Amino acid sequence: MRPTPVILAVALACPTLLSAQEPPSDRPMYTPSEMEAAANDPKRFTLDRDSIEIVRLDNPTPAGADPLPPFPGGGTPGGGDPISEIDRIVNLAKKIFDIIKENRPVVDITTSYANAVPEGMTHWSQLAGWTPPQTNTYGFYAKNGWGSRVVEVTYQVIRQHSGSYKGKGKFLNSVTVQPLHVSVSWGYKFSMKFEAPTVSNVGTSEDPVASMLARLNWSIDTVLQHDEGTSIYDLQGDGAYREIGGPFKSAAREGARASIQRAAGLFVPAAALRGAESMRAVAGRAW
Repeated sequence: MRPTPVILAVALACPTLLSAQEPPSDRPMYTPSEMEAAANDPKRFTLDRDSIEIVRLDNPTPAGADPLPPFPGGGTPGGGDPISEIDRIVNLAKKIFDIIKENRPVVDITTSYANAVPEGMTHWSQLAGWTPPQTNTYGFYAKNGWGSRVVEVTYQVIRQHSGSYKGKGKFLNSVTVQPLHVSVSWGYKFSMKFEAPTVSNVGTSEDPVASMLARLNWSIDTVLQHDEGTSIYDLQGDGAYREIGGPFKSAAREGARASIQRAAGLFVPAAALRGAESMRAVAGRAW
């Protein structure tokens, strides 16, 4: 099939679009109208990388969350006790799964989650003391070259912690990410993937504390551009939680900074006013 004149014109005007007609299997597809719009207004479809930010918001608890999802592999209670060394911590659930795929939430948090539990565990009944689901909520934002917001995604990181084995250890369960709101401008494709590459013990052999390094890998695509990045979280079985990598900002801190800037704009020191009056007087004499 011969390419349409519109596609040829767009490809000639923007050589980078040639590959967008037949993108690799892991890149989004674009319609002729999206390609034409990008050629007519490239700035609209060019991401401002400096505008990308992740803001920590409030922390609501998800309503109706199942405190213990189905055990990975369909384990059943009872039988012998295969746990011999509780300090050997593994992830028996998923290490990687999609959260958002090209603007569409795809994760099922009841089956797509990671954990950090003793090796040999076969059922949740072997551990006790789990907390209710704990959450932290974030807003992911990005703007285009005109300063218009083109990506606005709200998501929450969910986990349970403090599960113990016969009173010993603190482990992690149900570590997942739930999209709450996804708003992406036409011509933009946003995707997010969860990855838990490693779990470890940051406690002792006798009383271990599970630790998980979790990554949220995201990508933003247009006809003209592909951009990707990662936000990294450190979660522990004793409840410790922190962001350790990514374009994070604190909503409270940003709000306080904005208030200070507004106040500074309204307040003019008396010394500065006297200096301005003196300069006007000198200027008047000069004239």
